[in-house]
Amino acid sequence: MSLLLSSGVANAALQGSATVNPTQLTPTTWRYDVSITNTGTTPIGTLWFAWIPGQNYLTSQPTSIQSAANWTPATFGSGSAWSVRWTAQNTNVDVNAGGSLGGFSFVSTMSPTAISGNSPVFTTTPVTTSFFYQAAAFGDPGFRFVASVIPAPGAAGMLAAGMLLAGRRRR
Repeated sequence: MSLLLSSGVANAALQGSATVNPTQLTPTTWRYDVSITNTGTTPIGTLWFAWIPGQNYLTSQPTSIQSAANWTPATFGSGSAWSVRWTAQNTNVDVNAGGSLGGFSFVSTMSPTAISGNSPVFTTTPVTTSFFYQAAAFGDPGFRFVASVIPAPGAAGMLAAGMLLAGRRRR
């Protein structure tokens, strides 16, 4: 019984969030910059993006993957099911409690609308569902979360302009 309780406490200490900021590169490709924040009490040593065990959520293979200093990237998947994992090379570069880290990015043909939605295969799961681990993947129970996609700067302006134009046409 105490083992179960201590496992739950350790898992509860691993918490955090991630934001995903899209930038359009061409009409069909976007760069996604990912930043993570540790809101728990345990260091974060692995971010596995668009993934839970056994399921990958990106519909196209990510390319041009960049990492924060001393973190190592890897892609997983095939066909139309992909994910990206970044792992700290040593504990000196983990994201400690209260800390944040950027410098993670990848390029994809998935649009911001698609990446903000649910998986086309696992229709009730958001594409940005991801995991943090304290160290290497599967080294602890991990922490499952859904990363937030920041709307592209032009998208809000275009929406407002469209609404304004539609309002003028009605008059």
